[in-house]
Amino acid sequence: DETAPLVFADWLEDRGDAAWARFIRLQCEVGRMSATEKTFADPHYTDLMREQSALLVAHGWDWINACGINASRPGTIAYFVRGVPRTFVIPQDNMPAADQDQQE
Repeated sequence: DETAPLVFADWLEDRGDAAWARFIRLQCEVGRMSATEKTFADPHYTDLMREQSALLVAHGWDWINACGINASRPGTIAYFVRGVPRTFVIPQDNMPAADQDQQE
């Protein structure tokens, strides 16, 4: 259900954050596309992904920080679902040691 993200997008836009609002709407639009539409052979999909990527590069860390997420902690991966940051933490015992770079 994308009701909550779209309401959040409206709220953000009303408060002057048009970029994050647009990013949320783009992610929701891509989420509604069928698997056969999600191909870079489709110019509309390509345009959506290009715009989404540009917004993420320009503002992603600001949005992550605005949500109070500490993505600098080792093993933390930040990603967005319908424009809202989420995190996944890799347990330390599953992370390769720094000195195991190229042992072979």
